Amino acid sequence: MYRMQKLLTPLSWVYGTIVKLRNHAYNRGWLRSQRGKLPTVVIGNVHLGGTGKTPHTLWLARELAAYKPGILSRGYGRKTRGFLWVNNDAKASDVGDEPLLYKFNSPDIPVAVCEDRITGIEKMAVSDRCKLVLLDDAFQHRKLHGDLNIALVRFDSLPADESYLPAGRLRDHRSRMQDANAVILTGLNDFDQLLPELSDLRKKLCVGENTRIFRSRLVYAPLFASGRKAEKEIKNIVLVTAIANAAPLKQHLSQTLEVVEHFNYRDHQHFDSSKLNDWRSALERHHADALVTTTKDLMRMKHLPGIDRLPVYTQPIDVQPENGDELIRWIIRSLKNTRPNEIVER
Repeated sequence: MYRMQKLLTPLSWVYGTIVKLRNHAYNRGWLRSQRGKLPTVVIGNVHLGGTGKTPHTLWLARELAAYKPGILSRGYGRKTRGFLWVNNDAKASDVGDEPLLYKFNSPDIPVAVCEDRITGIEKMAVSDRCKLVLLDDAFQHRKLHGDLNIALVRFDSLPADESYLPAGRLRDHRSRMQDANAVILTGLNDFDQLLPELSDLRKKLCVGENTRIFRSRLVYAPLFASGRKAEKEIKNIVLVTAIANAAPLKQHLSQTLEVVEHFNYRDHQHFDSSKLNDWRSALERHHADALVTTTKDLMRMKHLPGIDRLPVYTQPIDVQPENGDELIRWIIRSLKNTRPNEIVER
């Protein structure tokens, strides 16, 4: 691993230089940012994946339901382009797995995809289906000037002097954290876990005194059957994941179940019939009771022919922010300061 990182270091230098030049151009006004046609809350990070953007976006959408929210994503991994509304019968290849997951979990909330967030917000505004837009993973989309920027950071990997992609995990310069109006420390098991003193924490996060800091923890609901239900009690499982950080999930499942084999793919991995055969073989080889996956991964596998004949169970992953009511009140209060005539309950 170290040797590979060393080989990739020159590419990281190039990537980091491009990022710094791009940010400098926006900071100096050489490249222009603009506000969207609707009030916007940007949810993102400076690190690559694993901070919980998807469950936090869902949580915010549910909690802000009274303000008629919609979710806009670029639709990473889709084979289409342009603006599309996400329907319940859509495929991940057309809209991306995360937008499909949003619609699957919250059918009443409008979800759309568009690689150009400004254009996407304009089309959502014209439709009058929503009055507030949550932007999934748009912290680096500097063409848009969000009304509120919320950065997510895992509590157990506070920003440090890391390398840029592809040798490291930094996707943006740490100074960009100064543009965050709030930071949510994610991934806690409980709220009793010790964290640095507030002044040290702000220094580690590269944020100022005016940036609000919240915390959230993971919440796992019981497994539920997605395909053919297993005929016996679940004890041994084959785990299939294609998410940025599967370690917390595997640790949670291992507390009560035996994970006999783990297919741990890269984030957003495309699933096909050959992988389905691999899972079927693993189930038979280990005499496993069930195949367990995440709801996000299910969005990419549910259209595979024959998947409904396997004992597939999904593990719902939710988040519980500490002082969640305070977080929502702060969001509404902040948006009303910037868009006083546009933030109204329906």
